[in-house]
Amino acid sequence: MVSEIWIIATYLLAVFAVIVIFRIRFGRAVVLVKLFLIGIPMMLGLFVLSYLWREPTYSAGALRGLNEGTLYALRFLSLILVNFVIVLSTDPREVYYVFRSFRVPDTISQIMSHVINLFPRLVQEIQSIAEAQTLRGMRWRNLWRPSSWLPLALPVVLATMRYSEQMAISLELRGGMDVQIEAKRRLGIIDWFVLAFCIAIISLSVSMYRMPAL
Repeated sequence: MVSEIWIIATYLLAVFAVIVIFRIRFGRAVVLVKLFLIGIPMMLGLFVLSYLWREPTYSAGALRGLNEGTLYALRFLSLILVNFVIVLSTDPREVYYVFRSFRVPDTISQIMSHVINLFPRLVQEIQSIAEAQTLRGMRWRNLWRPSSWLPLALPVVLATMRYSEQMAISLELRGGMDVQIEAKRRLGIIDWFVLAFCIAIISLSVSMYRMPAL
């Protein structure tokens, strides 16, 4: 929902500061961030081609494409970083308790906590796949070509399907058991502060996006 580049860039700097100050171990995310950075030129090129003929001039279309591509790249990077910060610094059970504090149904709370916890496990799987493909002769410098993505993309898709099946089986075995004592937990002051801060950032970005140009 954030539509201003400077706002999301400032937010990313704050996330990096949290990682450095609290010394969050971020080693497992390096592979995923590296793959994402390699794909940024391709993403920007697609956005430039999408807007090149929509604007009155080619230069205006290229600038708008670069702006939109940069915005989406920052959005995806922020999702990656925030997900890792939450998972690597928070017990998955605490994530479940937060959803239950907002009266979210037990089954949905379990699904969300599993999905958030799935991301680092998937990155660890990607790291193993990348190491295996490197031993088979894959070179990182050749990944700018879409034809070179298949040895990485196909095993990652299969790993995602396998983890999703395991999560579905786990939820089915639990049977959506509703634990009443967990629903009685309350959010602390710091939780409400973070929630208000996120709402303020989103509101500021939306209001600036709708503000007419002078």
